[in-house]
Amino acid sequence: MNNFKLKHVILSALIGALYVAVTISFAEISYGQIQFRISEVLTVLPLFSIAAIPGVTLGCLISNIYGVLYGNTMVPDVFFGTIATLIAGITTYFIGKTKKKKIKMMFGPMPAVIANAIIVGIELTLFYEGTLFLNMLFVGVGEIVVCYGLGVPLIAALHKNNIYKKIFN
Repeated sequence: MNNFKLKHVILSALIGALYVAVTISFAEISYGQIQFRISEVLTVLPLFSIAAIPGVTLGCLISNIYGVLYGNTMVPDVFFGTIATLIAGITTYFIGKTKKKKIKMMFGPMPAVIANAIIVGIELTLFYEGTLFLNMLFVGVGEIVVCYGLGVPLIAALHKNNIYKKIFN
């Protein structure tokens, strides 16, 4: 395995582990109809590297399995929440292809907001309770708070002095 591939594997593992650690640390607010999953801030990282996609996806998967085991969520979230994160990661990666920092900051957090609001909103409606509109709204607002409130400053910090190049290249 060459150094480039090894670095991607290590970055992916670190991102996934961080996602799980943050989700579990804030488990009380990470699951349910109204949630502020702080680890979702990491969904902006595919703007900078394809290695972040498996990292956030596996982190979400493991966090959702943890949630099932400890009664924070139910089995459908393992599938639907993870799919939402994967779709968001891939979409975010393509947004990251632009060289314009403002575009990244404005649109980079959006895929996680939209994918989770729609997919997890539908999941909550089908398997739990509530109306589709309210479920999508609650999940979407939580994602907006985290992905824009924390994600945009993270994007700005990584762009400052090109720190992202030192980490992801």
